[in-house]
Amino acid sequence: MRKPVRMRKELLNLILIILVISCSQKVTELPTFEGDIRTEIQEEEGNVSSKLSLYQFDREKISLHGQMGSFTPHYSVHEIDSFIYLIKFQIESDFPAIPPQFKMKLAFPRKDIYTLWSSETWSNNSYFNLPNYDKAATPYGIVSAITKEDKNRFTYTCKDDNNDKFLALFVEEKVDTMYFNLNFFVDNPPVTNILDYDAEIRIDLRNVNYVEAIADAASWRIEQKIGRMGDERIKMREPIYSSWYPMHRNIPVENLTREMDSIASYGFKSLLIDDGWQSLVKSKIDTLGNWDAGEVEDMFHFIDKGKEKGFQVYLWYSLPFTGGNPKVLKRFKDKFVRYRAPRQIYVIDPRYPDVRSYLIDVYSNMLEKWNIDGFWFDFINDYYPDENVVLKKDMGRDLIGVFKAVDTLLVEIKNELKFIHPDVFFGQNLHAAGPARSNYQSSLTGFVGVQSAGIVREKMVNNRLLFGRYTPFMEIMGIDAEDTPEQVALKFQSILFEIPHLSFFPMTISPSVHSTLHFWLDYWRYNKQLLLDGTFRPLKPAKGYPVIQCSKNNKTLFVNYDALQIIELPREMPETLDIINSTTKNYLQISHFPDESQLRYEVYDATGKMRSSGIYKLKKPDHEFIVPPAGLLRFKRTN
Repeated sequence: MRKPVRMRKELLNLILIILVISCSQKVTELPTFEGDIRTEIQEEEGNVSSKLSLYQFDREKISLHGQMGSFTPHYSVHEIDSFIYLIKFQIESDFPAIPPQFKMKLAFPRKDIYTLWSSETWSNNSYFNLPNYDKAATPYGIVSAITKEDKNRFTYTCKDDNNDKFLALFVEEKVDTMYFNLNFFVDNPPVTNILDYDAEIRIDLRNVNYVEAIADAASWRIEQKIGRMGDERIKMREPIYSSWYPMHRNIPVENLTREMDSIASYGFKSLLIDDGWQSLVKSKIDTLGNWDAGEVEDMFHFIDKGKEKGFQVYLWYSLPFTGGNPKVLKRFKDKFVRYRAPRQIYVIDPRYPDVRSYLIDVYSNMLEKWNIDGFWFDFINDYYPDENVVLKKDMGRDLIGVFKAVDTLLVEIKNELKFIHPDVFFGQNLHAAGPARSNYQSSLTGFVGVQSAGIVREKMVNNRLLFGRYTPFMEIMGIDAEDTPEQVALKFQSILFEIPHLSFFPMTISPSVHSTLHFWLDYWRYNKQLLLDGTFRPLKPAKGYPVIQCSKNNKTLFVNYDALQIIELPREMPETLDIINSTTKNYLQISHFPDESQLRYEVYDATGKMRSSGIYKLKKPDHEFIVPPAGLLRFKRTN
């Protein structure tokens, strides 16, 4: 018989937020936000079965001190939900002035934190075990402190009206306390005077799964951007064929045109004409813009053939690069923000209205002459000057900042193209997870070797955590003629929870790889709602998400990327349970089998061929199953 649950609360420590104002006069007393940490311990049958630490602010102790120059500060703290706090901060001046530098510092007990997660994640380095604090520095304001059990200790983020250009974050440790510093106007101070500045800091202290805490923070921070691009992402919820890898293997576009029937047989509905097309469709045309849309006759035939087969056709383009075209260089002499040797890559300056007008005309002509369905603009961050760029004298700029100019350029391009073709698609409306250098960031890349699959998976997860079903993450999976079915399946499984972008030349791959592609593309389409809309749970972030769990509508999927991991099944068995062995080993270790008398099972190899099936009679809670590398184990309830 269970004993009554006893709850007790005791004061353990302090949570401290310090708002430091840097100015010409030394600050002698620091403003502080103070609160206490309370813990609740649930005891059952004499043993501690669970421990829940809950952190709260004591708003009565809030104070602010320091010289602000001409600026007057205002701030308030609100508990907007249980254990979720919002700090609203504003500074304002009666006349334009350079804003003061200040920071918010959050102090937290070191012992409760096992892993940190930062939103600087257009890489595989978003998470790190302590004490690797040097990796935590990021100009993007979402950080989550996570326990060993994947629980949130706290997650905090900040937003303002300046795309976070003036924000930076870093982590430090002193004795047994960690300090999370959010800097304002320190690393990237504005070059112009301002009248006011507003920011909101959201702090989540709930004891929930870290995925939920990050998703809620991201939704609060970028919900308007997600809303604006949601419809366009929904349009693309089908696998996409990309010409990227074949083009870079010097396969002429006319060869791909002849293979259109074969490409269509895989069920693709969209074609992305990717990098390399400029140099292959006609001799002496380079990849950097030295061409005219009306001259590229092979492209007309390729696009017409695609339309005939029912494809939506999209064009990749490196928006900033103009190449070494002498006419363009002469026309925009001294209007460049970047030059990249030795490839003679010029980036013309979008702060000039005639530059923006020229670029708008380029893409308007493409849309009208080629009748394409949309664009993927890439390498947009190359517009931003670095320390090696010498900016020339002003020759009629109408904008001062490059950030503003790029945003203006993209808005003007979209407005013009939407006027020509109201349903034109833009492949990148959200920047992928990473530094918020602008509203838009390159998120389209590719990989060929299976050795890159782990990094690709981690990048996929990081972006999925931030953007959910609207993730802008797009890794093009290239398939080499020498790839085995297992290698192809392992690569596909690394991008399973995004919209697959595949690139291959059908003529060069083996029949077994054909079967593999058909099987996994069909699997993705059949389980699309589960993969994109299901409850997404990447486990053990400190180990690189070695297991991903996803559930929806009485079906659960586990993908195991590490043979050393043991899959722990849910307490209640769903109607269907799939476990993918995304490793090079031939077994899966499974524990916590539910109390079922028997389960029907099926085992498939990487090509989709069934290797075994039968009834598994429960003998013990843990079991090791023989499953081929990159294969699938499926359980179904028999009652």
